[in-house]
Amino acid sequence: MSSQEPSMQFRIVKALDISYLTVIFFTFGFIISMILDKHFGKFNSEEADKKSTLRLLVEIVLHVCLLGVIIYAVRNIVEKIPSPFEGKYGFQHKKLKELGNASVFVFFLMFYQKHLQEKMNYVYKRLSK
Repeated sequence: MSSQEPSMQFRIVKALDISYLTVIFFTFGFIISMILDKHFGKFNSEEADKKSTLRLLVEIVLHVCLLGVIIYAVRNIVEKIPSPFEGKYGFQHKKLKELGNASVFVFFLMFYQKHLQEKMNYVYKRLSK
């Protein structure tokens, strides 16, 4: 093994830190989704029937814009949370690629957005007719 290759201990610490980060992103995604779904309420197709497709699309776009701002804010908050693995076997938490892209958070946030999913499915079906 060359001196440039990371040690096995380093890789284990990195995997543990990725798991730690995943749990943090999952927690934020799950809680924020619950709050948003509570705020928006249960999707009501009878109410949606009264709205134009354009209005529903604008509502979806605005909802997604809100999620974009939330993603940005959460990513910046999570970057400030210290890692218990910092400095172990030369590991530097701040250099972890997963810290900056927050794709795990985006997945969990979108996965649990039941109101948004139901509205998007409703519009999709309406446009598919």
